[in-house]
Amino acid sequence: ELGGALPFPDMEEFQKQILSILKFPYENGFLSRRFLSYLLFLLLYAVINEIIFRGIGYAGYRRTGSDRRAAVITGIVNGLFFFPYGIALSLLLGWVRVRGGSLYCSIAARGLGVCAALITIYVIFVRHLL
Repeated sequence: ELGGALPFPDMEEFQKQILSILKFPYENGFLSRRFLSYLLFLLLYAVINEIIFRGIGYAGYRRTGSDRRAAVITGIVNGLFFFPYGIALSLLLGWVRVRGGSLYCSIAARGLGVCAALITIYVIFVRHLL
C-alpha cells in the first residue's frame, strides 16, 4: 500500500480476471459473443463520449471562444474522468477534432485507440496464458 491508498492488485489475479473476460477471442472458428459484446460496449462508449464532449460540449464552448479554447476546455473536463493519462489523451482527441474539422475524426481516433488497447491487453496478458 502507498500511504493509505488502495493496494496494488495482485498481477496473477488481474491476469485471471482479464483472461476470464476475454477468454480466447475465438470459439469454434468465430469470434466469441462475449469478446464481441465487450468490443461493442467499448466502441459504443467511445462514440457516446465523443458525441457528448467533442460534439455537444465543443460546439457550446466554440460559441464563446475559439476552436482551440473549446478543444482545451472540453479536453480537460473530459480528461478529469480518466485522470492522469486521460487529460493528455483527451487533449489529443480535441486536437484531432479541430484539425480534422469533424466529430467523425475524433470518433475514428477514439475507436482505433479502443481497438489498440484490446489488442495490447490480449498480447500482453492473455496470449501466453492460453
